[in-house]
Amino acid sequence: MFKISINYWFFLVLLLAGCGGGGSEGGTNPIPNPTSLPVPDFDADGISDALDSDDDNDGAEDSADAFPKDASEQLDTDGDGIGNNADSDDDNDGAEDSADAFPIDASEQLDTDGDGVGNNADSDDDNDGVSDDKDHLPLDASDSVDTDGDGVGNSTDLDDDGDGVVDSLDPFPLDASESLDTDNDGIGNTADTDDDNDGVIDIDDQLPLDDSEYLDTDGDDLGNNTDRDDDGDGVSDEHDQLPLDGTEALDSDVDGVGDNADTQIEHFVYYKNKIGRWDAFVAWDNLVGNYNMAGADSHITWQEESTSDPSHERVLRVKFNKQLDGSFFIIERFNSPYDFSSYAEGAVTFDIFPQSYGQSVNSMLIGLDCVWPCTGGVVSIGRPPLNVWSNIRVSLDEFVAAGLDLSNVNTALKIMPTAGEQQGVEFLLDNVRWESAQAKGLIDNPGFEDAVPTNAIRGWDETLQAHTQGDPASRWAWFLQTASADFSIVTAAQGQVRTGGHSLKIDVNSLTAPVPEAWHALVDHEAIPVETGKTYSVSFWLYAEGGDATVKTGVQLPAEFDHAFKVVNETTISAGVWTNISFDNVSFEADETEAVLSFHLGYLSNEGLSVYIDDIVFE
Repeated sequence: MFKISINYWFFLVLLLAGCGGGGSEGGTNPIPNPTSLPVPDFDADGISDALDSDDDNDGAEDSADAFPKDASEQLDTDGDGIGNNADSDDDNDGAEDSADAFPIDASEQLDTDGDGVGNNADSDDDNDGVSDDKDHLPLDASDSVDTDGDGVGNSTDLDDDGDGVVDSLDPFPLDASESLDTDNDGIGNTADTDDDNDGVIDIDDQLPLDDSEYLDTDGDDLGNNTDRDDDGDGVSDEHDQLPLDGTEALDSDVDGVGDNADTQIEHFVYYKNKIGRWDAFVAWDNLVGNYNMAGADSHITWQEESTSDPSHERVLRVKFNKQLDGSFFIIERFNSPYDFSSYAEGAVTFDIFPQSYGQSVNSMLIGLDCVWPCTGGVVSIGRPPLNVWSNIRVSLDEFVAAGLDLSNVNTALKIMPTAGEQQGVEFLLDNVRWESAQAKGLIDNPGFEDAVPTNAIRGWDETLQAHTQGDPASRWAWFLQTASADFSIVTAAQGQVRTGGHSLKIDVNSLTAPVPEAWHALVDHEAIPVETGKTYSVSFWLYAEGGDATVKTGVQLPAEFDHAFKVVNETTISAGVWTNISFDNVSFEADETEAVLSFHLGYLSNEGLSVYIDDIVFE
């Protein structure tokens, strides 16, 4: 295929015309007119396309026109054969030209900030001054931070850190791990070791968000400072002697061990410097028929006093001023009744120091009361000796028999001279207490308090007379081999007393023996029942008078009075001081069901000395 140029045709026409090829008569081949031949001119502008530089006359040179024969198109940016005017996506970048900020730039579609630089090339698409690599919202000029990545900028997000706490209530709105700062110290509660800044770290603080509280003993979410019943045992703190122990409310002997757990209970009413539940005093005038607190004209007056006697450091002086019929009461401070049924086998006991019986009093009387009209009657205690301390102990059974309701007690003790003989009667009271049956432990009368003028001791040997060796019948027995000794129950005025009103005194008069180390005198308690598997504690106090004393003390088995000890202590006690000897964790074998507490005092070196025993514990 080849093209014949227009110049060739023109030459051919001229040649034929010169040869006369069609000018003779009868000729059959006329020469054609050159002007009648078709010449391509697409845009009909009179210039053949061969000579026309813009065939479609669209203003674009054919050399730059992707569609030289289509006046409606000039460009085909994406080379897809569709001109840009007809193509809805000129750059074929997937974005319609109507939505393409750069319709003929396949590398760009958006120009968020309208700065003529496409977002792909623009380092700050929204022109907010924060580069895109640091802008959480690079296409939003109004925001550049989205802390929780939820697509809502912080300037409009109500919960910037997405922790569920709105910013207005969140002290740390940009920290999802924190939303509270209780003490406002700038450290969130999650990281703060003391949230309320009360000085108690959170792990030890039961109320870590309350700087006024850190203890909540009963776990009721009410701190102890404001809780009226800290241990939640139903007894208000003001009436609870152990307000932080939900299993205890009474500590009768004020030793820090509640009555439920205490195996050695003395219910202190007024004991030396310790004040227990019963600590209020009132007088009742039976003739007038009313109560009164001590005043200048009162029938009965009282006052607390301190003394130099170590066994009675703080006492109560009571004086009856008129020849009437009145009673002095020791009551609970709130006059609230209490249930003391557990004391059914116990006793009321106290020390009394009469200083005057007035004109002619026949007897002192004591009583116990429950809430009126309940009463426990009265019991005579005779006339304890003047100017010496005497211990009085009366079984609660006597008052119960007279009508006392132990479940409703509101009076610890009432005391009075016989009616009509009261004027001028004056005495001191101390160590007033109730004892439960448990107070005796395994040793009856451990402080020798239940003495009577004959020196018989309730719970021990009836008369404290000498016995021959091996006599198992007595609770206390002297085993005298070649010894002479005396014994007596003494008061503080008569000898040495550690606590309470009495102690046991042993005078070692004379000793002879073939072997100086032999045991010459033995004082012994009757067999005490013990159990295998349990451990026992033993404790007692000794006092030597007239010189240092050698003693061997311990726990023996009944069949081995003079032989093997389970535990033993041989020591010399210094004169003039109370010395404690104790044994802990004493245990027994399966066939050992009884034990004996022994005191061996008869060493030759003890001749002429006196030894006192007091406050024995075996539990």
